[in-house]
Amino acid sequence: MMKQANEYANALFELAREDGSAQEYLKGLRFAADSLGDRNSEIMAFLSSPGIARKERIDVLDSAFRDAVPANVLNFLKVLCESGRIAELSGCADAFQALLDAEEGVTEAEAVSAVRLNDDEIRKLKDVLEKRTHKTVRLVNRVDPGLLGGLTVTVEGKTIDGSIRHRIKALKDVMEK
Repeated sequence: MMKQANEYANALFELAREDGSAQEYLKGLRFAADSLGDRNSEIMAFLSSPGIARKERIDVLDSAFRDAVPANVLNFLKVLCESGRIAELSGCADAFQALLDAEEGVTEAEAVSAVRLNDDEIRKLKDVLEKRTHKTVRLVNRVDPGLLGGLTVTVEGKTIDGSIRHRIKALKDVMEK
């Protein structure tokens, strides 16, 4: 299913590039995905149901999002609904975000620490990562008290483990040899 979400997102992204509205399209996609909830929600079941007339399902989308999202995003939602792929909306939004990030030179990073990092620590870590990756970094800090101290950072598929837990394990491995 991820492949289909990527294909749909690529098509919408091309439209967004043509009219220079990629950020607005992304906001619209995220708004629609958040509004419709997960695949198990009643509204998603309604929109996905082949037993309900297509016009009725499209009318619901139209009345819900006509004034809330760009016209091409609304049309995109209708296409997803008509093709039985509305449940892929969150995946499409994620794929669209990835395309936009790649075009704008943005990458995501996650810093996992034993305690929440303060704003200054986050800024300094973000600066270091931006220098290393030569991209703008969107940094998320997640807390894992099991780390004991230090932190692990994952960016562009690579993990840098500077946690105390990792250091203790490395020391233990050396001592066992």
